[in-house]
Amino acid sequence: MKYPHYIALCQKGDRSAFKALYQDYAPYVYSICKRYGVKEQDCADYMQDIFAAVFTSIGKFRKEKGVLKGWMRAITVNTILAKKRIRVNLYVDDGYNHEEIRIMLNIKVETSRSQLMRARKWLQKNIDKHYGFVVNSSPKTKWS
Repeated sequence: MKYPHYIALCQKGDRSAFKALYQDYAPYVYSICKRYGVKEQDCADYMQDIFAAVFTSIGKFRKEKGVLKGWMRAITVNTILAKKRIRVNLYVDDGYNHEEIRIMLNIKVETSRSQLMRARKWLQKNIDKHYGFVVNSSPKTKWS
């Protein structure tokens, strides 16, 4: 199926068009997940959420405003960051410990800790790269 053709079919709810879209773009979405530090065992969950967002909002896609690949990348990155932000917010802003987060999100304590550390490292790297300063990473900060 050609790109513009199956987008129009997806927008009409055609299941075979959704399948074609998934088959064509799953490797791309997977590679973005891996680049953003999503663990192998978590990729399927992330991809399910990403493609659910793509399929439910495909009606909003307008080819005049950009290419499908860019639109899907934006949805992918936003979904990944939103999921990571939830864990960081629960820990840093809401004061939950890793055991409480484990129960709320149905994950292992180690997963909560490692995702928090990866989010911290990602933030430090990207804040420095984009804004030219390093986030304070002293042991006194609440990141462990």
